[in-house]
Amino acid sequence: MPKPTKKKRSRSEVAEERVRMSEVMLRQAACAYAKVATLDSSDLRWRRCWRALELAAFRLAEAL
Repeated sequence: MPKPTKKKRSRSEVAEERVRMSEVMLRQAACAYAKVATLDSSDLRWRRCWRALELAAFRLAEAL
């Protein structure tokens, strides 16, 4: 049985996927920010949340 041919994705499909990924990252960043805002900076979880927010912001900027 022959293998099915792979369909090459159009630019619009790739762009739509990037937009969806950006929205997900933005949502995650917003959640991380909310956690950071309610934690005291001396709390160990604060650093972890802040790092997640920072990473999400970099990835979002990179995706755009």
